Amino acid sequence: MTPAFQSLAAALLIAAALPQPAHAEQTPNEETTTLPIDAAEQAMLIAIADAQQSFPRFWQAYQAQAPGTDRFATKIRLQAGSDGVEHVWVTGLAEAPVGYTGILGNEPERLSRTFTKGDTIAFGPMDVTDWGYAEGTKLRGHFTTRARLPKMAAMEADQIRSLLHDDPFPPAPQP
Repeated sequence: MTPAFQSLAAALLIAAALPQPAHAEQTPNEETTTLPIDAAEQAMLIAIADAQQSFPRFWQAYQAQAPGTDRFATKIRLQAGSDGVEHVWVTGLAEAPVGYTGILGNEPERLSRTFTKGDTIAFGPMDVTDWGYAEGTKLRGHFTTRARLPKMAAMEADQIRSLLHDDPFPPAPQP
């Protein structure tokens, strides 16, 4: 984790430990609703921030396609009006005049009226919520999966950990 995101993580943890403002106990309305963030949500927010922050390094690895690397994919936040938001994997990535494009890699659940597996999707860097690729027999990235590990059954978590590279970040580019 980079120093900037270690600071973000620390700030989120400190904020969660602070007492709730007095108005949080009042009858909720648009002005007074306070939604607490639990540890799992904090971990997910940090995972998404790490994925967004490190996306340029992922993009370099994607463009280089070094021997032994494959299965490059990016998870993005996809929204379709009142149908809501869904986080979906896209493959077949390309730079676009503004942002990127990719091919929807899975059938959406909530957004199936609007999107179908195989659709070309445009997205920007702030839509990225995760990324991943295989390097040999291990996976780089997959920040949101790593954030979920503490909530999984021990055997399942161990099995998934065995698939993940110790360091989620791609190797630093050589000058």
